[in-house]
Amino acid sequence: MGRWLRVERIQGNVFPGFNKDHQVFLGLRFAKPESARAWLTETVPELTSAAKVVAFRALRALLEGQPAFAELRATWVNVSFSREGLALFTPTPAGTFPEPFEQGMAMRAGVLGDTPATWRFGETRDTEAHVLVVIGADTDADLQQALNVHRQRLARHEARDVLLETLGVDCRGARLRDQMRRREHFGYRDGISEPRLDGSPGTGDFVLGYPDGAGQESSSGPAWTRDGSYLVFRRLRQDVAGFHRNLEALTKDLGLKSQAQLGAKVFGRWPGGGR
Repeated sequence: MGRWLRVERIQGNVFPGFNKDHQVFLGLRFAKPESARAWLTETVPELTSAAKVVAFRALRALLEGQPAFAELRATWVNVSFSREGLALFTPTPAGTFPEPFEQGMAMRAGVLGDTPATWRFGETRDTEAHVLVVIGADTDADLQQALNVHRQRLARHEARDVLLETLGVDCRGARLRDQMRRREHFGYRDGISEPRLDGSPGTGDFVLGYPDGAGQESSSGPAWTRDGSYLVFRRLRQDVAGFHRNLEALTKDLGLKSQAQLGAKVFGRWPGGGR
């Protein structure tokens, strides 16, 4: 894999995904470019490359079933930037990047039928993050330790966490456990159809600087964006109970055999993952 992808230059979570049991998301906004640059200088050594994620996964596979497996842990960090955030670090002329990235989500809300006035954050310039930091860890204690380090750094550089300000608590994520492990909240198997990223045609549709589906090397903006990608961060409310109530009602209206059949049509797969 490393032969085909520049895994030392690609951030982990772009490829492969962190897939950690515990994660936290920080939406940073800086008052001054100097503060942002000083913060990034301190943070860069902690960023996790795809090479580290690949090596860790290989080691886990090797140690599975052995006593040492339980002690194998790692904490990983990924950062991404909004258009306004990038301007704090490397000013570039308008029109340098694709239009959706240049405009931002609030300006393009009508394309998706969104209503920014109902958003918890990102609807105004003051609540849009310059930088999104994703921290993933195997244990809650490891995650908290890393978060404490980052919070102290943010305080030194006078950065706001707009997610924390809006929610009143850290914006965290965790894997579902027990019978829901490897499933999303509605009960369907998750992560079963990931794109193949190995440098072959199609890789460039996800990571810049590789052949896209047409066999052409993908590019976007300046040359330094090579080996990077684009990320959409959305925080959605999922009404699991409402979803299943509607499935039950619609199953009768449509004359289908079962609620599971309708759910499979909506999701494109059965709860177990089969199509």
